[in-house]
Amino acid sequence: MWRQRKQAGFTLVEVMITVAILSIGILGASGMVASTIRGNKMARNITVANQLAEMEMQRWMELGHIFSQRNALYNAYLPPAGMSYPYGSMPGYPAYRLTVSPVYGSPVGYSITVTVQVFWMDKGKEHSVRMGGHTYVTADGVSN
Repeated sequence: MWRQRKQAGFTLVEVMITVAILSIGILGASGMVASTIRGNKMARNITVANQLAEMEMQRWMELGHIFSQRNALYNAYLPPAGMSYPYGSMPGYPAYRLTVSPVYGSPVGYSITVTVQVFWMDKGKEHSVRMGGHTYVTADGVSN
C-alpha cells in the first residue's frame, strides 16, 4: 500500500501570484520615489532662484542708498538698464542666469524700480522666478 506523504510548502502557482503582487507594489513605490525626487529638485531650484533674486534686489537697495547720498552724481554712475548675467557667469551658480530691468526716475524723480528674473534649465525647458520691487531714493538720502 502506498502511503500518502503530507508535503509542506507552497505550490508554484502560489509563489507566482505572490511575486506578481510584490512586483506591482514595488513598481508603484518606485514611481512615488521618482516623483518625490523630481519635486525636491524643482523646489531646490526655486529656492536657489529666489535667493539669487533676493541678493540682487538687496544689491539694488544698497545702490539706491549710495546714490541717494550722492544726488549730484545720480545719473553718472547708474548701472545700465537691462543688465543680464548669462548661464555660467555667476560664481557658484553655473546653472542659473539672471536679468535685471531697472527703470530710473519712475514713479518719482530720484527713484529706481527694479524687476529681477532668474532662469534655470531643467530637462531642456527653461523655468524662471520673477521678483519685482521698488527702491525709492529721495533727495535727503533715505531709501524706502
